[in-house]
Amino acid sequence: VMLCTPVLYVFLREANGIRKYLGMMLIVVLGILWLLKIGEGIPQTMAFFFFCIGAYFSINQKPIIPQKKAGVILTVVLALLVLFQMVFPAYDYVTYINRIGRIVEVFVMIFWVSQLLHYKPINTDNIWFKSSFLIYVG
Repeated sequence: VMLCTPVLYVFLREANGIRKYLGMMLIVVLGILWLLKIGEGIPQTMAFFFFCIGAYFSINQKPIIPQKKAGVILTVVLALLVLFQMVFPAYDYVTYINRIGRIVEVFVMIFWVSQLLHYKPINTDNIWFKSSFLIYVG
């Protein structure tokens, strides 16, 4: 993923106007490939998918933090997906539900962390914050 970063960056950055949808299409295609387990032999399909989501929001300067109403709805959806997985663990399609849940979980975690930070900001003048540069969701 790191070696492909320059190509992905240029592709997602230059996709504007009509081509703007090309960046979104790349994310959708990667998401479908990962969700349906198509091309499981392709190295790091999941990593490319989540990396492109983050890069798309960053490059296009779109807020990745869901609004309060959307965050609460996503939290309920995640709870229902988890409940569904617990009630019906032996069915084949539960792996797809799990993968959808992982996508929703990323946005739910970002939402709740932003809510907590709104009420209690953290002190970033700390050695741990100065030395951290990567958060990996997987």
